[in-house]
Amino acid sequence: MWAWPRSSRPWGQSDLFDTLVVFENYPVDRNALAQQANGLKLGQVQGRDATHYPLALIVQPGEELRLRLDYRPDLFDRSTIETLGQRLIRLLTAAIADASRPIGSLAILEPDERATILQGWNDTARELAAPGLAPATLPSLFAAQAARTPDAVAVVFEDRALSYAALDAHANRLAQHLQSLGVGPETVVGLCVERSPEMVVGLLGILKAGGAYLPLDPNYPRERLGFMLSDAGAPVLVTQQSLFDRLPEMAARDRHVVRLDADWPLIVRQPAAAPRSPHRSTRAIPPM
Repeated sequence: MWAWPRSSRPWGQSDLFDTLVVFENYPVDRNALAQQANGLKLGQVQGRDATHYPLALIVQPGEELRLRLDYRPDLFDRSTIETLGQRLIRLLTAAIADASRPIGSLAILEPDERATILQGWNDTARELAAPGLAPATLPSLFAAQAARTPDAVAVVFEDRALSYAALDAHANRLAQHLQSLGVGPETVVGLCVERSPEMVVGLLGILKAGGAYLPLDPNYPRERLGFMLSDAGAPVLVTQQSLFDRLPEMAARDRHVVRLDADWPLIVRQPAAAPRSPHRSTRAIPPM
């Protein structure tokens, strides 16, 4: 018997089990039953039952394996169950054809279904700039939104909020500061900050400077943080003063460290205008 995980149920039920697989392989000795009933024999018996669960698969072994899908029509439509049944048959057929293959490698989708899921639904590429104009980048798209709605709220964290204009200006100042430290294309910048508006400022500022950010979880062990910084060859680390003691000693010794809180009086001296753009972008966002 198998139950659908409670956290992923699509129908909002609260039963202990909501999806069942039942093997009806109990033995029946008809002669013994006849003797116990003093010769009374049952010729043909038919039964009709309905499941109380959203979905149930009944497996009846014998000379011919029989499968039955029972479902609640108020939760599933017939076409959905028919598609599910076809996929189950396809999976079993593939397993019989090559019993040595792991079940995870067996195909359950038709080629057309697979193409739709992997290609059709992911065909989301679109032009982000009109023909003849400069290709759009994430920083330029954000700057354009900030120009359209400068006073709209862009980031909310607990009792703090930043407007699009404020976030854009903070990120521009950080980007100018990072560029003064040599950050540009092909530069990896470590980003080790707590969840906060500063995290968004740091991420956007690194991109505006032309660099690539390396996310570093402050809860990682020091040795892991040190390895990640060294392995990525990050010459700059953006962090917070409150996290400085969690970082490995080599973090401050071998690279520039920018603290978004303690160093902000220095960063805020930079211009609020967008930094020079070093980006090399494409016009279309590739499918994820």
